[in-house]
Amino acid sequence: MADDTLDSMITEVCALFGVEMLKFEQREIVRSLLARRDCMAVLPTGFGKSLPYQIYLPLIRRMKAEPEPTEVFTPETVNNLETLDVEEKIIVCCPLVSLMNDQVKRLETVPGLKSAFKGNSEEVDQQIKNGSIDVIFASPETLVGDPYWRSQLQQLSVGLIVLDEFHTITTWGGDEETDEQEAFRKWFRYIGEMRAMFPNATALALSATCTNKIKKQVMKILNFKTDNTMFLNVSPNKSNIKLVVKKIENSVDTAMFWLIDSLERLGQDFPKTLIYANSINEVSKLYKYTTTEVPMCKSLVEMFHSETSDKNKKKIIEAMCQMSSDIRIVFATTALGMGIDVVACHSIILYGSPRSILDLVQEIGRVGRDNANSVAILLHNSFHLRSVNKEVRTVFTTNTCRRHVLMSNFLQDTELEELAKKECNKHTCCDNCAKNCSCGDCEILQIESLIENVETVPHDSDSDTIEYEYNSEADDGVELFSSDDDFLAKLDENI
Repeated sequence: MADDTLDSMITEVCALFGVEMLKFEQREIVRSLLARRDCMAVLPTGFGKSLPYQIYLPLIRRMKAEPEPTEVFTPETVNNLETLDVEEKIIVCCPLVSLMNDQVKRLETVPGLKSAFKGNSEEVDQQIKNGSIDVIFASPETLVGDPYWRSQLQQLSVGLIVLDEFHTITTWGGDEETDEQEAFRKWFRYIGEMRAMFPNATALALSATCTNKIKKQVMKILNFKTDNTMFLNVSPNKSNIKLVVKKIENSVDTAMFWLIDSLERLGQDFPKTLIYANSINEVSKLYKYTTTEVPMCKSLVEMFHSETSDKNKKKIIEAMCQMSSDIRIVFATTALGMGIDVVACHSIILYGSPRSILDLVQEIGRVGRDNANSVAILLHNSFHLRSVNKEVRTVFTTNTCRRHVLMSNFLQDTELEELAKKECNKHTCCDNCAKNCSCGDCEILQIESLIENVETVPHDSDSDTIEYEYNSEADDGVELFSSDDDFLAKLDENI
């Protein structure tokens, strides 16, 4: 009966967020937080991993409002409830302002729950300092890198610390072997100091994708103890996304001739596709090549990187989040990624190998969100694999199941055995497994058929425009520009 009462209250609070009920993993996170137990959860994008901490304070307030808690809750829940405070604050460490802004907007409609991100305005910052904000979103640079804000936040009664996208602690902050000056954002590596800043707070670490190695590193940084931490993990394997690897020529116009030919023939009927490259330079070359060769299709093609104007970024994101849009191809760096839910897109192409196995699995997972059959085509030339780590190179070069090799970085042995039974040697798994498929009804998606002859395209294109040679050394120091047009103008000068 006691458990039923708590479940009923959880359902009641979920209704405030437009949710009927929690998934099993979400419920386990909530129970862990109520018991003041740290939790590390790796749950797929779109799973709703933020919901447990969002309902945390409203749930505590609902439970505290119960006039006779000893009659409706278990003794353990009653004891836990005594340690919880309706006035306590939640601090969410978030890597991107766009993610913070998105979460704050989602919480605006929840009655009685005030949320904001530090830096939004002077007025908001003052509200955070005087304790009128319940859920505070901030970056590591603010939380541990700014002495003033460290001091201000320590004056608050913080009961829960949330580390959103916790894999960035090491991927952006660097691991123990990385020099601080080489780290992309060095304060990520010091985020563990928050445990000392708020010694009585519970910690919740969340990520959509994380390798076994990174989990161990983050556990150490956050001082997670195995005997007092709940671990939840949903496999990052996307069984609906087929993995295909193709070796291509070094020059863009030869390697991507199939794209020009297909876009010219199909136009608006070209399958909605994301094409990732590793640098702004490469993205811009691909975009310029495509729009120069097929100018009548320019409205169907966009590029997205850190130097893309905010206006154009918004337009592209909105288009990719719609069931139908005029945009058919987006060339992008990883700037188009974290926190973006791409819909009705079942084709992704990686022009070159991502630098890490984590980037690889994340980029692959951008498509097929509706569980429909999808494909990730991994293109690489003779330069692309030179600077990648062993885990990534193995996925590209293996003669065995690529899915199994990829997932070996994320799953335990028993999970890998189960994956092998269900996925391997099927045409829907990877290009290697497709060779061994005996179903007698093998099919490929449209983008696969368009690209299947990429290796047989003649070296000399009929194009009377420029030759886009790939230079492995040219991308080492990428020059940034204020707009896409500025970059393309500079590109013309250098060709």
